[in-house]
Amino acid sequence: MSASLPRRTARVLIPLRIRGARRAVFVPPVSVHVASVLVGSALFALGAWGCGGGAGRRGPVAAEAIAARPPLGPLAPLVPSGARAVFVVRPSVVAASPSFARLLDAVLLPGAFDRFAARTGVDLRTLSEAVYADFGDRGALWLARGPIDAPAVVREAGARMAIIESQSDDLFVRRAGFFTGGRREVVALAPDVLVVTEGPAIEPLATLLACAASRTRRCPSSFSGSDAAALFTELGEAPLVVHAPTGVELPEQAGLAVLLAGTRALALAVDVASPEDGRLALRASLRGRFPADVADNFRVWFRAVGSSELGATLGLDEAASRLEVTPDATGLRLDTSLELTRLARGLRVLFSAELEELLAPDPPAASAPRSSAPTEPGGVSLVDDRAHDDGVARHAVALRAASARACES
Repeated sequence: MSASLPRRTARVLIPLRIRGARRAVFVPPVSVHVASVLVGSALFALGAWGCGGGAGRRGPVAAEAIAARPPLGPLAPLVPSGARAVFVVRPSVVAASPSFARLLDAVLLPGAFDRFAARTGVDLRTLSEAVYADFGDRGALWLARGPIDAPAVVREAGARMAIIESQSDDLFVRRAGFFTGGRREVVALAPDVLVVTEGPAIEPLATLLACAASRTRRCPSSFSGSDAAALFTELGEAPLVVHAPTGVELPEQAGLAVLLAGTRALALAVDVASPEDGRLALRASLRGRFPADVADNFRVWFRAVGSSELGATLGLDEAASRLEVTPDATGLRLDTSLELTRLARGLRVLFSAELEELLAPDPPAASAPRSSAPTEPGGVSLVDDRAHDDGVARHAVALRAASARACES
């Protein structure tokens, strides 16, 4: 029996409040997934992490350790295994594209990038690579490469932390503590490569550091599987790519879950279709086994998404008419394009406030918890586990143990 798209799934709607609207817009859940992918790629290109820059001196031990390590290569293959989604962005390519510039101008206030650079010392437009890896309950990792002095940026980030849990200038220049609204660890993986943790990313960071310190680089990666590796190679030149290295998990009642049931890995790439006609090209490549009528089912699903109010706002209704589905021996490929002006207008209505908030100044350090423990020059607190509650203390001990194991590997 073919896996036809159930009619009832097109009627499953959720309310979405649009700023300034008098009533809620009701949309299919899958359309929110589509919008999240598009906007998530744009958010990552803007760099939703913030860490300081400035002058700093590299310690002799760290300098020797960095010089002795082999080159890192592309950043995405360094992401440890277990990532649910990996965003890969080339910010310098995005910033140099007039088409992407039109999109960013529509959703950001003038001078947003300059303000971010002045606040952090990092000009996002100059980064050659940026990677965001989501590990679900295990936290997330941000990786960035560009014309930066990563050890100096780490030291400056440490100077901005309200509390420093741990620090090292040996194998890696790294600082762990509280700033930008939560706990972060910032590490100079190479002279021009930064890593920033989000949430409880103890194990992923320890694995990443062990891999970066290894001379063989035979490490468990989210792109070790043949399907994920093939998609990374296929779409590696696109300026924005979202990878699901092991497929996606969606609610069973979602029509898209039926279509993706046989997926082993997938990736969505966003590129400029043609600078002259003002369109963005979307390509989704899926690896797996699919029924014979999958192409028709995907067209039905895409039309359902495009016919929703959110889909129409973003121009997905017109993109549905351009959809091409191409099955092959390894899976299938979906290609379409979005009208840039219409997409930009829709994103501005839906997400402009959230995008601008990412580039807003940090909250005052005075609002963070303080300790009476001794301080370094400059007033940075050096506290032990007794200054925290039991949960934070156990977290800090586990972090140091995992980091030690990584550095000894």
